[in-house]
Amino acid sequence: MERRASWQRDDRSVNDQSSYLPAVRLKYGVHLSPGHNREFGLGLADAYLAVALLAILVARFVPFSLMDGLAPCTFRIITGIPCPGCGFTRSFVRTANLDFAGAFLVSPLGTLLFLFLVLFVILGLLRLVLRRPWPRIYLSRRASIGVGVITAVVVLSNWGYLLIRHFVIGDWA
Repeated sequence: MERRASWQRDDRSVNDQSSYLPAVRLKYGVHLSPGHNREFGLGLADAYLAVALLAILVARFVPFSLMDGLAPCTFRIITGIPCPGCGFTRSFVRTANLDFAGAFLVSPLGTLLFLFLVLFVILGLLRLVLRRPWPRIYLSRRASIGVGVITAVVVLSNWGYLLIRHFVIGDWA
């Protein structure tokens, strides 16, 4: 009997051959695999899915007036300037209530993150209904560094926007 590594595909272990999707090698060292041999089950990604769904529901259905009682940002109390994540809660609430202009004004990154979470929840719920495993995404070292650099640039750009609003405009929408 031939031994296979755990990552190698064994066609004999799957009953429905029509459900196979080929692995895709994208540019810049990204490899996307639909997870052929993995059993459907709940895991860490599903825990993130539950947290994202809860965040969306809270942002949508908890009254905006209750936000005044939230604990202020510790970073802002100590330094007097907004932190890189300041405004995310307000941005989430405004986006959930379809006030996109107000949400983007408060925190552009918070608005984009909320929309990403909505997409993540939709895809995750669709995955649960279809009983499919999460796809596996493999990044080369170069691609991982690229993702890290892009993330840092986006977060720092958002922080720069918040600092400009704080020092130049002096208001929080």
